[in-house]
Amino acid sequence: MAATMPNPDDNHQPLNQSDEIPFEEPAWVKPVKTASVIMGVLIVFCLALLGYGLSTNMGKLAESDETPKVLTHPEGMRLLNASSGADGALVMTFEAQNGQLTVITTQPGQEKITSIVQIKTGDDFGFLAE
Repeated sequence: MAATMPNPDDNHQPLNQSDEIPFEEPAWVKPVKTASVIMGVLIVFCLALLGYGLSTNMGKLAESDETPKVLTHPEGMRLLNASSGADGALVMTFEAQNGQLTVITTQPGQEKITSIVQIKTGDDFGFLAE
């Protein structure tokens, strides 16, 4: 049995078959080749854009606003606890002189208070409309 060698010419059948009928590419090969070329060009273009973006913003990554933020709370309240929350939020628990607990959530970077929750004792559990 003789080994068959592939024909380097893509437009013909292998050497051990008749050369009378030329090889026909399936219909799906040309669109796949075209799509591959387009995707390759897009990948190179996106990598170039990524490199440009990183090079122009690289110096700004280390910069930050070091100005201290000042939050003024009502007089007579004592800070019990402060912890960091999601997305850079700061969650603080205050106690008033009458024992009332208030939880304040802030976004220091945006200098805004996102929520104020007063905690009261009672028989029911949940939020009450006042």
